[in-house]
Amino acid sequence: MKRAFFAAAVTLLLCSSLPSLAKGGVGCHFGIVGGSTSDWIGANSNLRDNSLAGWHAGVALEIKLPAFFVIQPQVQYEMGHSNVFVSGNETPQELQIHTISVPVSIQWGPDLGVVRPFVQCVPLFNFNLGGQYRNASLDSGWYAAKDYLNPFQFGLGLGLGFDIWKIQLSARYNWMFQDWRSNPGSDSNPFSSNGPSMTGVTFTAGFFF
Repeated sequence: MKRAFFAAAVTLLLCSSLPSLAKGGVGCHFGIVGGSTSDWIGANSNLRDNSLAGWHAGVALEIKLPAFFVIQPQVQYEMGHSNVFVSGNETPQELQIHTISVPVSIQWGPDLGVVRPFVQCVPLFNFNLGGQYRNASLDSGWYAAKDYLNPFQFGLGLGLGFDIWKIQLSARYNWMFQDWRSNPGSDSNPFSSNGPSMTGVTFTAGFFF
């Protein structure tokens, strides 16, 4: 949680530097963003074939630099929604992860007037706030998952997008570099039978003022 507040503070610091950036010929715009994310846990085809969509929403700061480069840090809330295997179950079960996500999109693309197509490389940092999962072997209710989740993950996204007027549409494929589970080798972790990897596809729409 402290790291999430730190990320928000960094964003506010960037915002406070807008006047000096503008004097230096760098264009800055605030935006609101939102969209969907499909996360895939491990490499099991049964989980990929039954993927579940989550969502995200937040704010962004678009910093336009020379040579058609743009840096776009964002702070957003994300509700990840995946299938996992839970101890005692042979069929995939639902998992929801609540996250503060800080993706920093580094974009390059020529300004063609009305349209700006771009490619993007996105370092991303996730701070898990908690989650919940189902376990059909017990009942149909939800169980807290926070203690079984890695509180911090970092990764990389690659993708493309385009701006039309003040609207931005983008897509990226994400790779997380850390195990998404906490103490994955422990028998007490109901997700220990899953693989350590987490990948996914994110679609985002934004409006910039």
